[in-house]
Amino acid sequence: MPIKIPNFRTQLEREVWDRLHPAKLAHIMNAFMGEGFAAKGAVKTANPPIKDGMVYTLNLLKKIITEDYDRGRRSQLSLIPTLLLRIRALFRIYYNWQVTEERTADLKYCDFDDVGDVSIPLHELGLTLQLDRRRLKAVIDAGGAEFERVVLDMAPDIGPWREAAMNYEDELRKSEEADDGDRDDAQDLQDKADEDLAAYATVWFYGDLHVAFIMGTPTTEDEKRRAKKALKRLVFWSCNKKMRLIFGDCLTDSMRSIYGTPELLVKFCQVGGLAALIGDCNNSACKGLCENAALSLPDAAWDRQTKRSLFDATQSLQELTEWHDNEKHLDIFTSACYNIYKRYGAEPFERAYRNEDWSDPVIFHYIARQLKKEGVSPKTKAEWRGILRDYENLPRAVEDKYRWSNLNVSGQWDCIEIYGCDNDDCPEQAELIRLREARVKGVRDAQVEERLDDWGRKLKSCACHSVAYCSTDCQKAAWRSHKPKCNRGRQDVIKV
Repeated sequence: MPIKIPNFRTQLEREVWDRLHPAKLAHIMNAFMGEGFAAKGAVKTANPPIKDGMVYTLNLLKKIITEDYDRGRRSQLSLIPTLLLRIRALFRIYYNWQVTEERTADLKYCDFDDVGDVSIPLHELGLTLQLDRRRLKAVIDAGGAEFERVVLDMAPDIGPWREAAMNYEDELRKSEEADDGDRDDAQDLQDKADEDLAAYATVWFYGDLHVAFIMGTPTTEDEKRRAKKALKRLVFWSCNKKMRLIFGDCLTDSMRSIYGTPELLVKFCQVGGLAALIGDCNNSACKGLCENAALSLPDAAWDRQTKRSLFDATQSLQELTEWHDNEKHLDIFTSACYNIYKRYGAEPFERAYRNEDWSDPVIFHYIARQLKKEGVSPKTKAEWRGILRDYENLPRAVEDKYRWSNLNVSGQWDCIEIYGCDNDDCPEQAELIRLREARVKGVRDAQVEERLDDWGRKLKSCACHSVAYCSTDCQKAAWRSHKPKCNRGRQDVIKV
């Protein structure tokens, strides 16, 4: 369905519309799929809209920021913080209902047609303020400390279910006794949390304003303070894995001005934003823009990095390892490794692999091992590219050993079948599975856990690299069934 291009009265309207276009297209797609911003409001909009309802509040906010300002009327600009808080409160009421299905009296105020009919106009207002510096200054001056508190100090409303899901996930990650039941509980919590999109529904607007605060050169102490706050929050929102899941492509869309302005991008990266740029090169609303920005990123962007920012960057790089599908991602990965090693040595790679989960690529485990080899000290991007190309031929048994060594005891018990012996009749694997079923929470057996760990580390791959066995006996026992596949596998290896 094409979007009708309006008649623009000003250049500002045209610029805002151009920036708004991707969001409008996304809204149309959501409507077809019936999810996200296509979620319907709780009640129909009355005519006129109910006072203090979502439609009433949004219309008043639009009138104050656009119509009144354009006509020289500034008397109600001071109401903006109150209106923003009202919208926040109404989204909380709405999403509490979405998650619990419990209707409350206040639901009568959630009178929008669908969520996008609130989120996209808010995005439009955010872009209007971002692209019109005088208008933004007038809003800041009128709103004073309360405007700064609402926009720059209040934490996003992620909701109680997401908070509980995040805390439970952290507990499970640290636990050495977590089992499938615990993980099922965690998934149930996460599924419920994913129904709460209150923060997601407003991040366009707040993202637009945060970007506005870091654009240009601040001159006054107030401007410097706001710019510092905005930059810090943008880095956290866009680099933290959990926050990225909450905000999704809406935040990425709001950050187009950062990714498209080299000077601003270098500043953003030097205070920890590298992970966001790298992460948005993969399946984001700005994928092409971010890939080009990353490929042309000045080396200076890698200066001033901290342990935290380098760790976040390596976590984002893990998402760019499907190089056979995208040569640009190999170029980005190569440049990143070159710049990290040149400035900070091998330690960032070692720290990255120690945090790898069972489902993560083992690329940094491989890199760290390679860098420890005598005579291996890549000094050029070409040498780094060679190391990364070699990684693509990593034998399965070696990869599984890397993964196994990063698992805690709970993870090892869960992954027996995943990383186990490929002999279907392996007696040791069968015994370990029996011992797993007999586990009792709160009761640990150090000898059994050591036996489990040793078994996983003994796995060795067949010459075809497609299977692995825990012993010579198991390899011999499985040979009859594996032989035809093994011959094909060896032929494939030779062809490669």
